[in-house]
Amino acid sequence: MKPSAPQTSDDTYYRALFESSLDAVFLTVPDGTIVAANPAACRMFAMSEEEICAVGRDGLIDNTDPNHRRFFEVRKSMGKAHGELIYLRKNGSKFIGDTTSVIVDGGASVFVIVRDVTQEKEAEKALRFTQFAIDHAFVEVYLLTSEYRIVYVNDAACRALGYTREELTQMSVSDIDPWHPRPGDPEHTDNWRMFRETKHCRFETSHLTKDGRVYPVEVRSNHLVFEGREYSCAFCQDITERKRAEETIHQSEEKFRVLAETSPAAIVLHQGEKFIYANPATMRISGYSEAELLDMNFWDRIHADFRDMFREHGLACLRGESAPLQFEQKLTTKTGEERWVVVSEGKIEYRGSPTVIATILDITEAKQAEERISNALAEKVVLLKEVHHRVKNNLQIICSLLDLQSDSIPDERSRSYFRENQDRIRSMALVHERLYKSDDFTSVGLEEYI
Repeated sequence: MKPSAPQTSDDTYYRALFESSLDAVFLTVPDGTIVAANPAACRMFAMSEEEICAVGRDGLIDNTDPNHRRFFEVRKSMGKAHGELIYLRKNGSKFIGDTTSVIVDGGASVFVIVRDVTQEKEAEKALRFTQFAIDHAFVEVYLLTSEYRIVYVNDAACRALGYTREELTQMSVSDIDPWHPRPGDPEHTDNWRMFRETKHCRFETSHLTKDGRVYPVEVRSNHLVFEGREYSCAFCQDITERKRAEETIHQSEEKFRVLAETSPAAIVLHQGEKFIYANPATMRISGYSEAELLDMNFWDRIHADFRDMFREHGLACLRGESAPLQFEQKLTTKTGEERWVVVSEGKIEYRGSPTVIATILDITEAKQAEERISNALAEKVVLLKEVHHRVKNNLQIICSLLDLQSDSIPDERSRSYFRENQDRIRSMALVHERLYKSDDFTSVGLEEYI
């Protein structure tokens, strides 16, 4: 038999309210027996009214919930109670119900109204987590009105500026950024109009702390509209260390620029197969302009006989592989002239990318001088050999003359003097003969000579 619906003095009115309520409504007796349940309750618990009445109050409530006992104790002592309880659906799933329970009819009946607030609680939890995450974010977070009044800041902003949250929410952007345009300035109006159109902006500025210290920040801001009002959600990061690093890099690059531009040697940088820098000496040596050099592959101006080798050296160096750090080769200038150069290569990091720096020294004149010296030395060697050959020949002639002269001397003792002189002259001639046949004119091997 189906339980009876609520009976009051105005049965029609209360029945309509009971049936049309979006919240679950139960009529129970003090022991927890459910007498009636409205359609919203059936939908909420995924049960029919008969099933709800059959399981009763204890079948719908999660009895492991510590709020359960306390809630009913309050209702018993106060006649009514309001709180959040955990309920069970037919499939065993749980949800949070905002519950109001009132004892009526002198304690004979109890009205219970339940609203499913699970999604609201999840949203509140997500909101609290979001709030927690923002408050504990590493970067400074500000929520600003279109007049640049501060309506919210996170903990990082308070720490960075030295103000409390209450102090900052009474201030405007111009209080922490004196260089920022103020409301009413034409620049402020133009900036906000552009911000509204682009929906975001990024720029660098400086913040002024409570104790008067100024530090640089990078600002990334998003345009928001909430309940018809415009806001700017700004994320600011202290870039003091980055600025110092940039200044160090700038000074280093400036030193490199001065060194490179005053160097008599050609200095080039290349990434991949393209030049990214060439100093004035490179232009003087190659005959190409800076624009022409930057538009060509780095091996294009190398002599055809050395091009493959130079390309492999450069790419191997760029990959960090082992390669000769210095080598000689030829390059062809814009006018077609061939010039000898010595190339030194090394790998560096330039603007965040692997880069090869090459120093090219023109040694064409040194090569030419070396060739002239080599030719002169060869001529000198030929001349010295010819001198020794002629001296040896002259001494041989003297020996022959002495030999002819000795034939006309009858006295054997006198002829022996001639022979001794001939031997001495032959000894001297042998020295010149050995020098003539040797590649070293500074000495003669004693053992071989003897």
